[in-house]
Order: sequence, then C-alpha cells, then structure tokens
Amino acid sequence: MRPFSRAKDASLLRIYWYDGTLGGARLTADQALLANQDDVKVRLGFLNNAGQQKGVDSLIVTDLIELARQKSIYDAVLLSGDEDVRLGVQIPQNYGVQVHLIGIAPARGSQSHQLMQEADTTTEWGEDIIRRFLSVRQSAAKAAAVKGKTTAPQVVPAASAAEAKSGAENDVLDTVAKEFVQSVTHSDLEGLDTYWKSGERGLPANLDRRLLPLGRDALGSSSEVLSSSGSPEVDQGEQEVACLSAASSCASSTRLAGCSGRCVCCTPASDKAERGAR
Repeated sequence: MRPFSRAKDASLLRIYWYDGTLGGARLTADQALLANQDDVKVRLGFLNNAGQQKGVDSLIVTDLIELARQKSIYDAVLLSGDEDVRLGVQIPQNYGVQVHLIGIAPARGSQSHQLMQEADTTTEWGEDIIRRFLSVRQSAAKAAAVKGKTTAPQVVPAASAAEAKSGAENDVLDTVAKEFVQSVTHSDLEGLDTYWKSGERGLPANLDRRLLPLGRDALGSSSEVLSSSGSPEVDQGEQEVACLSAASSCASSTRLAGCSGRCVCCTPASDKAERGAR
C-alpha cells in the first residue's frame, strides 16, 4: 500500500473496515469479500429495522484507543465524518498518536466541524482519487433498462388444483429463483464466490433479504389462484418461504440457476413419507 501523504514514514499495520449487519446475521457477499483480503479486519455493528448502522462508532473509538494504549500505532488514518468518534481522536492523541482525518468531497458538508478541529490533519479526497479504488455499482434494473430488457418478475402461478398437487409451488419458486439470478450483478457473483470459499453455506444476508420477499409474493399469488380453483386450503406460507431460502442453498452448491426441486429441502412431503416407508 502506498504511504499516506500526511504520514509518509508510517507503515501499514492493517485496515479496519466498519459496517453493520442485520441482527448479527451472516456477512454479506461484499463483507465476506473484504474480510478475506490480506491486512483487512472487518468489524461489524448491526443494522436496525430502518437500515441504520448501530454500534459502529463505539467500535471505531474502542479500536483507536486500544491501539494507541498498546503503542501499536503512531499514526491513524480515519475516514469518517461522525462527531461521535471524536473521543477516539482525543484520547489516542494523548498517547502521542497523530490522527489524520479524510473526507470525501464535499467534505465540509458531510463531516463534523468539531471532528475536523480535533484531527491533526485533514484531507479531502475528490472523485479523481475515489475512482482509483471505488466505482458506483449499477443496479440490475438500470442495467437491464440500458439493454432494453425488463427485470419485472413474471410469476407463473398454478393454473389448477391438479397442478398444485403435482408441485406447482415448487415451479413458482423455481421461476422466482431463475429470475433472481438474472438480476444478480457481476460484483454480487464475485462476493458470492468468496463467501462460499470461506466455508459459508447458503446465501449471504444481503442476497437472502432480496430473494425471500420475491418468493413470499409469488407464493401469495399462487395460493390465491389455488384457493379460487377450489383446492383444499393449506397454510403453507411460512413453510414455503423457509423452503425457498433452503432451495437457494441447494442451488448455490450446484448450479446458480435454481434448485432442481428434488433435493432434501424441496422434496414434496409425500415423497419424503414414501422414502421413509422404504
């Protein structure tokens, strides 16, 4: 890593990346990708129901103070704008640490003035610097629109009670899974590959949260059609949604296009009973 211009004589100890995860759940694909990089430590707080990070500022403050107290660092490069981390600047300075604050243009509008005043040096990174290592991810919907395609789900509901009995719900889930795969970006796939190589199973939390509502909505449409056709009413909503999540795990270990419908998580109950009888 090239030395930071404000700390030319300093060598890199490691990079700390702070983020949040929903309810302490699994890493997202992007977080797993970062966590497997050399000299990178991913530190996680959590996300509340509004999608706001919580507990992240305290992690930053704690790490800065502890690293300074242990004399592990003499320069700290901090990319933040939140006044809540100001204590993490003040106390390390008492241990002789110089804190270099970085902001992303226009930093004056996004960084706390009190935090900037506490820092030993301040630097603003413009677009020319940011583009060297970051790019804006194009959403799947926007990418498809550019290509003249549509990503609107075309759910195939069961047309009759007979189809319901033969596993129409699985067909709906299979359709949703295949359409979801078409919306996955190249960056998502790279993160997914790293996620599985790290020993994790199933889908990262960020992809799982996008897939489950699609399955829930599709199964809701399917159950309405089945009910209107006179088939027996069976409360399978939560069971099928859970099966969709499991189906995505099965698909991820074989081919990303979707579950075959014959793995353990997707095998109809009647088939399981038959196998048990054997």
